[in-house]
Amino acid sequence: MKTLMISAAATALMTTAAFAGGLNDPAPQPAPMAPAPVMAPMTPSVDWTGGYVGGSFGTVTVQPDGFDDIDGNAFGLFGGYNYDLGSVVLGGELDYSRATLDVEGDPEADILRLKGRVGYDAGNFMPYFTAGYAELSSDDAEVLDGESGYLYGLGADYRVTDSVTVGAELLQHDFEDIDTEAQTLSLRAAYNF
Repeated sequence: MKTLMISAAATALMTTAAFAGGLNDPAPQPAPMAPAPVMAPMTPSVDWTGGYVGGSFGTVTVQPDGFDDIDGNAFGLFGGYNYDLGSVVLGGELDYSRATLDVEGDPEADILRLKGRVGYDAGNFMPYFTAGYAELSSDDAEVLDGESGYLYGLGADYRVTDSVTVGAELLQHDFEDIDTEAQTLSLRAAYNF
């Protein structure tokens, strides 16, 4: 029995020494670090899909072939629809403007436009290219009586709120039948629905 107790005591001492470690034990390793979070790419938070109506005010310059330029002011109404495809926004717009020209008698002219638009969705800001058809007429049917042509230009819209957009648009009009060009620069405000 004495031998059994001595054996048990020796085993207990050796086991305690084994768990205590020694000088040759490696240093404890630090816990692995968690990987840095990966940021998701920023996506535009504004959806430009939907209809809109608005008004515009701006300037017009008419350039009849062989004559001096004629300046004036224009105001108008417009309405359209945009479809947001992600980074590209496609749309169509119908636009009517009434222009008063700064020449004798202050003649007035009507411009009716049907435009297609291709824009870039940059969040609250959307620059766009537009092109389409234009119809030009005047109160004096002998001067202008339903002249048709084409237009192209650039614009930009800024979403102030979900329902209000402001912007600007520069258009070049070509009426080949009467050898006349016109440029319009408009400030615009629209209600989106």
